[in-house]
Amino acid sequence: MFSRYPGYGNSIPSVFTVATSVPRPPVGPPPACGAGALLGGIALDLLHFPKEAGRQINAVLPEDLLAGLAIAWGPASGLIAAIATVMLIPYAITRARHDEIAAELKLKRARDVAEGRSS
Repeated sequence: MFSRYPGYGNSIPSVFTVATSVPRPPVGPPPACGAGALLGGIALDLLHFPKEAGRQINAVLPEDLLAGLAIAWGPASGLIAAIATVMLIPYAITRARHDEIAAELKLKRARDVAEGRSS
């Protein structure tokens, strides 16, 4: 069924990495960019993905392994995104509050430039 998609083994970590990677914000700590790669690696370990499969030409993988990869690639990564969305619900911000924060940052930046702490 899934034998026509040989890239699943490499795509699982990539999907999780991209899903959890965001640019570094100008203020505050960096985001947890490695979490996606970690989750992808854990998914491959849980599925007992053969480590030598990446070095073999025309490697044939069992159907149950391919089905597990398809689940990890699709519904599991969607579930992680849904959990992240639910976790962000308490962080409600209105347009007015956003504009207020942006104005404060603009003033802070102007002060920093005036005092020679920034260019």
